[in-house]
Formats: sequence, structure tokens, C-alpha cells
Amino acid sequence: MAEDTVEYWRAQAEKYKKNYEAAQEELDEFQVQSRELEKELETQLSQLEKKNKDASIANELITRERDSLRDRLESSQSDSVKQTTRLEEQLTRVTQHRDELQRYIRELEQTNDDLERAKRNVSAMVEDFEKRMNETLERNALLESELDEKETLQECIQRLKEETRDLRQEITVREIKEKDKPLVPSDHPMEVDPKERHERTSTDKDARPTTKVSAVPRSQTVDNSIATPSRLPLATHSATPVTPSARISALNIVGDLLRKVGALETKLASCRKYAAQDPGGGPEPKQPHLSSVQVTNGARPWQHS
Repeated sequence: MAEDTVEYWRAQAEKYKKNYEAAQEELDEFQVQSRELEKELETQLSQLEKKNKDASIANELITRERDSLRDRLESSQSDSVKQTTRLEEQLTRVTQHRDELQRYIRELEQTNDDLERAKRNVSAMVEDFEKRMNETLERNALLESELDEKETLQECIQRLKEETRDLRQEITVREIKEKDKPLVPSDHPMEVDPKERHERTSTDKDARPTTKVSAVPRSQTVDNSIATPSRLPLATHSATPVTPSARISALNIVGDLLRKVGALETKLASCRKYAAQDPGGGPEPKQPHLSSVQVTNGARPWQHS
């Protein structure tokens, strides 16, 4: 009976090891895709900076043209006022030449109408240029806001890389600890007191509901709980039996890893959502959707219909 138990748990250990290797492979692929996304975002940032520079140059040109038109308008208005004053004085002074002056006045009125029409045209042009200048300023402000958001996005990606490196280090430490455990010969399986087995089983049942793996759907919990350290056998190949507290600690570590992977998924989804809503950045390539359930079960995140 003890040998059957050892073989059963040995097979389970092999199964967990395969699941772990599959999860490690997916983590490596995820890191590669994160680097590619970072390069694409840097390219978009450089493009936006170039657009911002071009918009600034255009804004300066429009400002200079507006100032020139304003000076011309003021000069035209001053000339018009001076000419009108001079004509009125001349009209008062040569009243004896009424017939000639009437014809001359009609010509002056026609000239004045032309000047006023030109003034209205210049005013309309100035308003149009001011409107275009305001639109350019608004577009420049939007580009600056997008640049700030890109910088925030780069900081978010840097934090994601650091969290990914921390996860990989934790997995490496756990793997080293598992390899350093001494093995017990299979000819001498450890004897476990039935009373102690009953107490440990009761402890496992009490400890499992308190673990932090509730982020996984209930339909996946049965399969995922097999992959956690809480199901370790009472008589394993280690030199000493695994205590309930050690199993609970291992289960908490797995739960923390699942939460960190879920946080990574949420941040990547936010990045993709922002990139999809970015009107100037172009469409963003689809990235694999990494979920905590898929990492635990060894499923590849891009194998969806």
C-alpha cells in the first residue's frame, strides 16, 4: 500500500514539474513580447516628438504672418483716416467749385468704399488666421498631453519588467529549494501514524479555504488545487514529513505568484487599451492575453478561437 502511494505521488510530482516547465516557457515568451511592445512604443514616441516639432515651427510661421498682417492693417487704417481728413478740408476750402467737387467727392466716396471693403477683407483674413492659430495651439496642447501619457506608459512598462524579473527570481529560488531537499530510499517509506494523518488532513481542509487563490474561477479550482503544494503526500521522498504550516506557506506563495501574474495581465490590458484609443499612434498589434488560470493549467494564452 505504501509503495503504491509513493508511486502515485511520484507521478503527481512529474505532472507538476511539466506544468511548471510549461509555465516557465510561457513566461519567457511573455518577456520577449513585452520587449517588442516597448520598442514599438519608443518608435511611436519619436514620431510624436517629430510631429510636435513640426507643429511648433508652423505655429511660429503663422504668428509672424499674423503680426505682419496686423501691421499692414494698422497702416492702412491710419492712411485712410489721414486721407479722409485731407479731403474734408479740401471740400470746405473749394466750395465755389461745387460741380467739380461733387464729381471729385463721388470719386473719393468710391475710393473710400473700396478701402472699407479691403479693410473688411483684411479683417476676415486676420480672423481666419487667428482661428487657425488657435486650432494649431489646441493641437499642440493635445500632442504635449499625448507625449506625457507616452512617458507614463514607458514608466509602467519599466515597472512590468521589474516585476517580471522578481517573479523569475522567486521561481528560481523555489526550484533550487526543491532540488536541495534530501531523498529517502524507496525501500524504507516513512511510517505515518493514522492519528497524525487524520490531524494533517483536517488541517489541510481548514487551511485551503483561507488561501488566496480565489482569483481563479471555481470551475478551475479543482484542477488548480492539484498543482499547489497543499496536496503533498504524507510520506514523500524528503527526510522529514512536510508539516501543515509548510504546505500552507507553499500554497500562499503560489497564490502570491498568481496574483502578480494577474496584475501583469491587467497592466498589459491597460497598455493595449490606451494604444487602441490613441488617435495618433496607429493600431497596436495584438498581444497574447495571459491569465492566471492559463498559467496554472499550462495552457498557451494565444490558443483561443
